[in-house]
Amino acid sequence: MSCSRWRTIQIKKADLVIRSLSNKSPPRNMPEIKPRFRPGDWTCPQCQFINHAHRTQCRECDHTLDGQSRTPSLGDWICPECQYYNFRRQLVCRKCTTLKPIPTA
Repeated sequence: MSCSRWRTIQIKKADLVIRSLSNKSPPRNMPEIKPRFRPGDWTCPQCQFINHAHRTQCRECDHTLDGQSRTPSLGDWICPECQYYNFRRQLVCRKCTTLKPIPTA
């Protein structure tokens, strides 16, 4: 007896899920999800995919981004040898171990 009752409840829940997915707008209690764009992250000029700062090649379309077209955040630096994006706390490049360049005034 309880099995048929349980199935009825499951069907109703599934029906609600299907109905809510078919709506074009999200439910009122669901917050809008926005991508986190952190300092140094970049948008691929070819496919508009948002890549993490450490990437020199787009994860989606393999477009290579040269270091000249990237602007690091305050204190972050781009390795002059391999073009890897390094955060300010790093004293050597995480990819090729080149020393952090001394900033010029």
